[in-house]
Amino acid sequence: MSETVTYKGKAKSTGLTAQQYCLNKGFSESDMEEYGSWEELFYEKVCDWKTESHCIVKGEVFEVISFENLEYESIFQATKNEDGSYDFLLQYYDGGCSFGEALEEAVKNA
Repeated sequence: MSETVTYKGKAKSTGLTAQQYCLNKGFSESDMEEYGSWEELFYEKVCDWKTESHCIVKGEVFEVISFENLEYESIFQATKNEDGSYDFLLQYYDGGCSFGEALEEAVKNA
């Protein structure tokens, strides 16, 4: 069953393809053939699903430097732009506050 999740973190490219990364970890061409592709081998044998430590983005392996599951937490974030507008990210239970109250909290914290 699907559920709403919210994650916050930081990731950076390792500069390596799935093939390069797997080869560096000691896997071989025959290992890849068992899984059908370097990407499948990566996700099945290299990637740690519990910590979401690595993933493939645009063909490159990205290392997740920090990872925070914000499920069930309220988020009131805003950044003031040069033109006076605000970019915002809000997550809240709408039975606990209104959109205006949430935006006000985010702008107050900006």
